[in-house]
Amino acid sequence: MARRNVPDNQVDISRKNLSAEEKAFREYASKGFGNIFYNSPIAMAVTSFDGLWCIEVNNAFLELFEYRRKDVIRNSFVNLDLYPDPNHHTQLLQLLKDKGAFKNYEIAMRTKTGKPLVLLLSLFRTTIGDIEYLIGSSVDITERKRAEKALRESMKVSTAILNASWDSITLIDTSGLVLTANAASAGRFGITPSEMTGRCVYDFLPPDLAATRKAFAEQVIQTGKPVVWEDEREGRSYEIIEYPVHDETGQVARIVIYANDITERKVTEEALRESQELFHTVLNSIDAAVYVADMDSYEILFANEFMKQIFGDITGQVCWKAIQKDQAGPCPFCTNSRLLTTPQGEPAGPITWEFNNALTGDWVECHDRAIRWLDGRIVRIEVATGINTRKRAEKALQKAHDELEFRVQERTAELRSRTEQLNEYNMALKVLLDQRDKDRQDMEERFLLNVKQLVLPYLENLSGMSLGPRQKTLVSIARANLDQIVSPFLQNMHCQFSGFTPAELRVAGFIKDGRTVKEIANILGLSESGVNSHRQNIRKKLGLTDRKVNLRTRLQSLGDMPQLQRASLPACLSGY
Repeated sequence: MARRNVPDNQVDISRKNLSAEEKAFREYASKGFGNIFYNSPIAMAVTSFDGLWCIEVNNAFLELFEYRRKDVIRNSFVNLDLYPDPNHHTQLLQLLKDKGAFKNYEIAMRTKTGKPLVLLLSLFRTTIGDIEYLIGSSVDITERKRAEKALRESMKVSTAILNASWDSITLIDTSGLVLTANAASAGRFGITPSEMTGRCVYDFLPPDLAATRKAFAEQVIQTGKPVVWEDEREGRSYEIIEYPVHDETGQVARIVIYANDITERKVTEEALRESQELFHTVLNSIDAAVYVADMDSYEILFANEFMKQIFGDITGQVCWKAIQKDQAGPCPFCTNSRLLTTPQGEPAGPITWEFNNALTGDWVECHDRAIRWLDGRIVRIEVATGINTRKRAEKALQKAHDELEFRVQERTAELRSRTEQLNEYNMALKVLLDQRDKDRQDMEERFLLNVKQLVLPYLENLSGMSLGPRQKTLVSIARANLDQIVSPFLQNMHCQFSGFTPAELRVAGFIKDGRTVKEIANILGLSESGVNSHRQNIRKKLGLTDRKVNLRTRLQSLGDMPQLQRASLPACLSGY
């Protein structure tokens, strides 16, 4: 906290004789005064005559202001920062100067830690030997001031509460004198609370009603116990409560009269009674067990006639004891915890479940729900419908289903076994067929290869010789017959060169076999430029235009394919 500094010249002047003042006070205290001073429950301090410097304080002072003795002695009260307003110290010294002394001056101060205090401060001057001192005492009234403030607030709240009530509240003494009344009480007589206070309450009532009220008040005074009764006036119903207020001796000194207009409540109670009768009638007519239980105590509040025929009259009993077998506590399957929303505790939706009662052996379908009971509390209502017939039907249906399921499983296993056998047969047949196709393909390829290697060379040689007419005719017939022989095999091959002309196929075959342009021209009876034209068309159809790829290498990379073998046949075998 900020502390004000005392000017240095003032400090020096004030402290010149401080040790002498301390010595004189302690010598005086040692003669008997010290025992009273140091052990006094009232905070006390001894200062220099000008009130600036502290010479001694007692234990109560240190405890009140939360200081250590060494921090206080020879220190200035201004530096100790005991005053929330620094001007307070100057004002106190001026007050002391004007009056010489004062008692019980209320002042606000604070402790070392800043805790606020309200004190009654007394200051007076005294002389010990030839030295003058200033002695101060402080009585802590902080809690009393807080209590007074709280009391004032409480009185305001009490008055507000009284006036906030729609019901009549009047406080009287034993003679009937009105001590206080709220606005509702005074308003019934057309006056204000202040106009009603101090007058006899019975003066506001008709003589017969006043006599009744006096009799009830006398009963309260004699017994010391409250009295409750109902009163009917002008078509309205009132509940009157006269409650005693005892004094310190235990005698009735005052009476609180509380008058509550219960006309609407009486109407509601009558409607509720009729509703309850109708409710019971409806539930008793249901061909199912119905009961209502408290959700905290498990007490059965209602059981319909159907349920009474099974368990007897179990109203008032604990549900888990009355309708269950060998239960030591609430049922583990109890739905209470699921019937309320959290954390508000309001009723949630219904819960439907099935249960086999061990006590009766019956199967029931339970419909549980939380509802507000007639008295406003949340309860559980359960409607249990017998389902023995349905359970037997379900059991029979389940048995039939299980048998059918078993048969289906057997049939499925049998079909699976047969399917596996058929799959095995199909796989074996496929292997055989694939092998047959492969064998046939191999045979065709070997046949074509034999024709190419064992027949074609000789026909080519004959074509290059000078033959007579009859020999040329025989060679032509040989070529035609050879075409008819190999034609069925060639038709079964997949041709990658389906876009090639017959002449291009023949040229491609010779190129793949390594024939030169001149050799191909002689074999096919073409000019060399014609063969070169076919070569360019073949490169174009194979996508080799403008690419530096050897045509023979490309054709050989396609493998030993029948269509190329066919393409290498002479004209009589390659016209396809």
